[in-house]
Amino acid sequence: MSGMKRKGPSRLMESMQNRVEELGDSFISSGSELKHSFEVKLDHVEPDETQARKKFDQAPLNELAASLKEHGQLVPILVRAHPERRGHWIIVAGERRWRAAKLAGLPVLLAIERASDVEVVSLLENLQREDLTPLEESAAIVALMEKKNWGQREISKQLGRSLSDVNGLIKIRTMPDAFLKAVLTSENPVSRNLLIELSRLPESNIRDRLCNEALRGELTIGKLRQAAQEVPKDGQSGKTKRVTQKESLSGKQIRAFSERVKSLAFDEIKPNERRELQNLAEWIRQHIK
Repeated sequence: MSGMKRKGPSRLMESMQNRVEELGDSFISSGSELKHSFEVKLDHVEPDETQARKKFDQAPLNELAASLKEHGQLVPILVRAHPERRGHWIIVAGERRWRAAKLAGLPVLLAIERASDVEVVSLLENLQREDLTPLEESAAIVALMEKKNWGQREISKQLGRSLSDVNGLIKIRTMPDAFLKAVLTSENPVSRNLLIELSRLPESNIRDRLCNEALRGELTIGKLRQAAQEVPKDGQSGKTKRVTQKESLSGKQIRAFSERVKSLAFDEIKPNERRELQNLAEWIRQHIK
């Protein structure tokens, strides 16, 4: 047995060796949460069920698979130890590379183990991608906020995004679950801007109609904003045009009355009564348009 030759590293490991060594201490220092790099069998790796990204377009996966076949793996995947299966791993970052490697028929991938706070790393890695859907972005942001107990201002700082952008994505999560599920399976992609604009509308029959139009691919931002002017405000239910016109007439009469109250001379009414009437008039002006 002593005369047997020791099996050398595979071509994949050999091709990556220099790359890993060049990164040196700046990549995996003694105090780093990143551990050693190693080869891992594809069937010993599984995706993280809690990660935000759920959809992977087939065409880009095929392109990446072809690239892996031709050029090999250029970037290691990041993994953590499986809590229940010894020798198995859960992907922290790099699920797309893992899926492409399976398509390419590669037996192994180069991986680096991550020791701690893997959920945060995974969420941040996903949010830095440009091909996430708005719903995936929204879910990842909310999950990261809950994990780290961050407010909107802090997470916008961590991600390098504007506060309004983060606020809009979070608002998407307030839409009805049935609509959000339909967006995931819709043949007509609903854009980020449409989702944010829809989420800012109060619940109403008009919003429901606009949501259905969005799922059919018939809604534009211009059409949405025009229809949004008809949506009742402050929780009011929808009313007919006729009733609205009637209320408008009432409003004119009450405004005329309020102006008359304000013009009363001091000797026509007691000071305390005048103040009460003026306060009432102001309240009416604010609530009757």
